[in-house]
Amino acid sequence: MAASITQTNLETFREAIMDDDVTVLCGAGISSIPPTSLPLGDHLRDLCVATLLSDAANESLIQQILHSPSYQALLPEVVLQFIGSLLSRELDAFMSKVLRSRPPNAAHQAIAANFKHIYTTNFDLCLQEAGATRVNHLHGSIASRHSLQNRIFRLGKTAQKANASFLKTLPQRPLVVLGYSLRDEDVISALIQNPPLSIYYLSFDGSMPAAARRI
Repeated sequence: MAASITQTNLETFREAIMDDDVTVLCGAGISSIPPTSLPLGDHLRDLCVATLLSDAANESLIQQILHSPSYQALLPEVVLQFIGSLLSRELDAFMSKVLRSRPPNAAHQAIAANFKHIYTTNFDLCLQEAGATRVNHLHGSIASRHSLQNRIFRLGKTAQKANASFLKTLPQRPLVVLGYSLRDEDVISALIQNPPLSIYYLSFDGSMPAAARRI
């Protein structure tokens, strides 16, 4: 039976996720909230490109590329994997510097305090710093640089333990999606292959992700 994405009001959403033993899937949106204020995927992508690939000679060219529609259409993961194939150490060091030492926010603290089954596509460690005892990083984390899914040759091969746990956990309970665009193909495939009992997707403006039609 396919999972359903349930559209409801915020109060019903609160009741549903607090009454059930749910699985939580978090994305970059939860870490963009102050005081954490980490860049979202597209911003992180552009920051890495501008910092690692530009110099005085090609700064103008890089800026033109950054603002071109074809570049903006690229997923952050694709660009980061390309940079990682060229400048692996530099990319790891830069991402660790950007993502480390940011204080957790109210969203991290609420998730850490209320949920046991936490999965995230984020590289940062804010959930752990907020007190979460077990966080599954589907795409790796800065705590272990070799786990970061930012290399072409690591695509689909990183965080195997977390991914296996995610696939096993999904059918057992409802899934709550917070601060996540739901556009990573590996995550979408997992939801299609191992559908949760139901899916609650917290949306800022009421719109649904494009992947909703596929799940």
